[in-house]
Amino acid sequence: MERPEEPRAAAGGTAGGSAGGAAGGSAGGLATICDAGFHPVSTPLTGEIAELAVYGEGQLWVVALNGAVQVAQRQPNGTFLPPSGGCTSGYSAAFARSDGRVYLGGAFSGIERLNDAVGTCTAVDSVSTSAAMTGLIGFPAGSGTTELTAVHQDGTIAVRSDPAGTVTGVGPIDHAFAVDGLSSTALHVVGADNGSNKGRVFQGSGTSWSSGFTAPSNERLFAVSLATPSLGYAAGQGSLIRYDGNWNTFTALPVDLTQVRGLLAFPNGDVFAVGTSSKVFKYTASTSRWAPVADFGAGVTVLNKVRGTNECNLWVGGANGFVATTFTP
Repeated sequence: MERPEEPRAAAGGTAGGSAGGAAGGSAGGLATICDAGFHPVSTPLTGEIAELAVYGEGQLWVVALNGAVQVAQRQPNGTFLPPSGGCTSGYSAAFARSDGRVYLGGAFSGIERLNDAVGTCTAVDSVSTSAAMTGLIGFPAGSGTTELTAVHQDGTIAVRSDPAGTVTGVGPIDHAFAVDGLSSTALHVVGADNGSNKGRVFQGSGTSWSSGFTAPSNERLFAVSLATPSLGYAAGQGSLIRYDGNWNTFTALPVDLTQVRGLLAFPNGDVFAVGTSSKVFKYTASTSRWAPVADFGAGVTVLNKVRGTNECNLWVGGANGFVATTFTP
């Protein structure tokens, strides 16, 4: 995924909301974001959107857990094109390189690779667990090689280089739900312990990991986003926690967002959050306030991910193939 830039200045009202534009939004309305705010887009996917692998302005792969079509790439004309064959393994994680090549993972004990929408999925290698892959990230490693790190529901962290390499796996955490970082040597994995369901953050790379944070019982962490080497956020069932060189509890979540499933942080301290709500929320660092920036109504009950590179290239996805964006060509 391309790294976020500084958010662009807001320039108008929000789709479906007020045009007031205060950081906290007007009463009953939405805070202003970008030009026309979020708008739904049509894709051939009808299953639950698990990941949006963004690799540029208006450039992304949409990936679903199920359905007749589970992968599609956005084309320059705005349509989404599925691959010519295959790619129906059921995907729960994806990472796209800057050239558009996408890597896919799920509960099929492997990683698949797809170069473009006219190709087919090919196996990169198996991984060391049959547990569902919950997060996947990659970094250039020279000579066209990509170093991939995958996290799995059973806590396995698997590392593999493509096109040549072997899988190494380690399990410092009972359950791993997401991974992010700005280099292959400084990653942050979030998840939870067994039994008490305490949220956990582990920091490191490869087979070397150390505990960075432990949340209270029953406050699992499902999402993490690093904006700079010294700024990031994580969340799940409890509070928003922040990284400033150390992980610490930061602030309460919006009352309408009982479980966070996706986060996207920016270098100025702002962060977007989605989860078990029809709304997209933004925390504005300069005002220390949460505000909704989109509300898709009763037909949308969950949003799994928010991805993008700036406020005018945000993408969210959830149940029943729902995808929306702030991007306008």
